[in-house]
Amino acid sequence: MLEALQNINWLAVLVAALATFFLGGVWYTLLGKVWQAAHGYTDADVTNMKALRPPPVFFGGMIVSYAIMAVAVALLFSWLGVGCVVTGLQTGFLLWLGVALPIGVTSWLASSKKFTATAIDLAYQLAFLLMTGAILGAWR
Repeated sequence: MLEALQNINWLAVLVAALATFFLGGVWYTLLGKVWQAAHGYTDADVTNMKALRPPPVFFGGMIVSYAIMAVAVALLFSWLGVGCVVTGLQTGFLLWLGVALPIGVTSWLASSKKFTATAIDLAYQLAFLLMTGAILGAWR
């Protein structure tokens, strides 16, 4: 694994992580009210959730999580020899189809939330895995 870490383009990992973070900002700004309603959250609920996770924790935790994801995808790409946009997109889609989608659906099945909330999250995950795949696939 140490050898694979040497093959990672760390700037591409950083760009993919930050791009995912900013995509999420746009995504949930545009769909936030629909997502909130699908969860049944009131404005007071959202305010309380924000108080539980102050901005440094909330945003910092997201950036760290997206960086970990980008490193894991970069390692996978290194092991698989992914080195172009098309293969990066295909692998990003496969990660969504085989990992994110089943986790999201089973999580929804075991919850009481409306599928709309899950669909918004799954669509975001598809978008960021495709984007991460394209960035890391092209920038090797």
